This record gives sequence, structure tokens and C-alpha cells, in this order.
Amino acid sequence: MSSNACRNSRDVASCPLPASIPMRMSHPVRNVPHMDDSQLFEIAARQHGVFSRAQAREVGFRADTLRRRVENGRLEHLARNIFRVSGSPMTEHAQLIAVVLSGGTEAIASGTSALALQQIRDFDLMPAVAVLSRRLPRGALAGVRESFRILPTHRTVIDGIPCATVARALIDAARGQPRWTVERAIDSALAARPGLYDELLVVHSELATSGRSGIVHLRDVLAERNDAYRAPTTWLEARFLDLMREHNIPEPERQVEIFGRAGRIGTVDFAWQSSRLVVETDGRTFHDSLTDRRNDEWRDRQLERERYTVLRFNRNDILHRPTSVVRLVRSALRAAA
Repeated sequence: MSSNACRNSRDVASCPLPASIPMRMSHPVRNVPHMDDSQLFEIAARQHGVFSRAQAREVGFRADTLRRRVENGRLEHLARNIFRVSGSPMTEHAQLIAVVLSGGTEAIASGTSALALQQIRDFDLMPAVAVLSRRLPRGALAGVRESFRILPTHRTVIDGIPCATVARALIDAARGQPRWTVERAIDSALAARPGLYDELLVVHSELATSGRSGIVHLRDVLAERNDAYRAPTTWLEARFLDLMREHNIPEPERQVEIFGRAGRIGTVDFAWQSSRLVVETDGRTFHDSLTDRRNDEWRDRQLERERYTVLRFNRNDILHRPTSVVRLVRSALRAAA
């Protein structure tokens, strides 16, 4: 068919295109490679199922790719820049790392969360606490706050979560807290980490110029302790000491090794040596078995032979009958005077 005929014909499909006219597409298809989710899911697996937008970008995921994964149900969008693999359990660890990641690459879990993560007694992971040493980024979740400068030696990773060392976490936990709370926190940490005292001195010296409340309280508490200080080893012991302080009873020695004429008797929780008074706090963990009770009775007899008065208080006494505990201790000290 001639070109003129083609122009006049309605059968456009039968007219060949001239070789000189290239074929063009109105919407060119981009050459987008298939995204492999495995790298992203490996990151999430190390972080309790959670990852940040920045981490996804590092392995090639653009915003539209993440959006499609959310739309098809493979991912959940937790916050502005935080995602979770669908179906992964939303544990407290997952909630904590979500808060940490929302603070950016410099953020770390700290304060009570970091202490709980490192199994310091009397602390909980939740509510989540994370810190960084600069202005909070957009999209930072509740729990992220600005704090002191964070040195490399203040950082560690526990269970896949970037977090503060125990010494640094104590300073952040002390922020805005009364002195007795700081003292209890430090004693709990010292009981779990006997070598922590020197590390606390180092962190204090590194941040001492900041002059914030956490630093001031830490300085005051450390001034009353040294590397030979023995912290209460249980919550019950700590609470007993609080009772003594609250009622102005002279503070006893802690974890005292006592010897008699026949040799070593044992280590007691508290002792007023000059008054020959011993107090034992019997928690459930160490004093429930028949063998433990028999050992306690034998030791009590040995102490009494050495003319010690022995008082034993259990959890119920210290928690629910503190007035009686204080009265008995005070009476025993007066009788020995």
C-alpha cells in the first residue's frame, strides 16, 4: 500500500511505520532490580524484628519499596522511621530497640532500661529510656532524651541493643532523682558488679564538669564509699538499711565474717560488733530449704555461744511490720549498751 493510500485509509493497523521513525513509549519502564528482602530481614533478626529506615536504605531499600512491603503486609510501620517485620513478637526488647533506633545512630538505651538489660536488680526495661548527646531528631519516640556527651567507652551492645555501660546508665538514671534513690541504684549495681566502683570514678571524672543533678548525686554517694565497700546483696538488705537510716539507728557493718573460739562461724548480713548484735534478713531465695534452716540454726547457736544476740527478719517482717523491726533492733542495742 502506498503512503498516500495509507494516509487516506482507515485501516491504520495495516500501514507499516516508516523505518526512519523510532517507536516511543509514553511511559518508559525503569530498569528496577528485584529487591531481595533477606539482607533487611537479617538486620531485623538481630534487632528483635525491628529496623530503621536508615538501615533499610543501607541495603538498597527506597521509601517506595518499604511502602509496598507495608501495603502487602510483610512489614509494619511503627513510627516515622521505624519498621517491624510482620509476625515478629513485640516484646519489651523490641519496644526498647524501637525507641533507641528512633533517636538515630548515636542513641543508646540508658538509665533504668540499660540497668535492667544488664540484669541489675530492682530495675525494669519499661518504660523505655534512650539518650543521645544532641538535639532530638524528628520522629524520636517518647523515651528518647538529650543527655551528657556520650563517649565511646560509655557504649556497649547487649542482646542486640546499643546501650550504656552500667556506670554511664547510673548517671542517666540519677537525673532528677532524690539522693536516696541514687544511693539505692548504686548499691544494687555494686552488689552485682564488685569492680564497678573504679569505673564509676572514671565516668564521674569524665562528666564532672557538667554539673547536673546526676553528677552531683553520684559524687556525694561515691564520697561515702570506696573500693572495699560492700553493698547490700539483696533488695531485702537494702530495705533493712533504709529502715535503720530512717529511724536514726547507727548503721551496721555489712557482710561481716565472724570467728569464734572454735574458728570461723560464718558471714552474717549485718553486725554491730561493739554491741555484739547480729541481724540476718531471710529472703525466700536462700532460706527456704530444710538444709538452709538447719544451717541457720547451727550458726545462731554458735553466735549465741560467743555472746552475740541474733535477730532474724524475713520479707514479711521488713515489708509489713517495719515498726516492730525497728523496735527490736533498738531494744537490743540499748540492752548491750
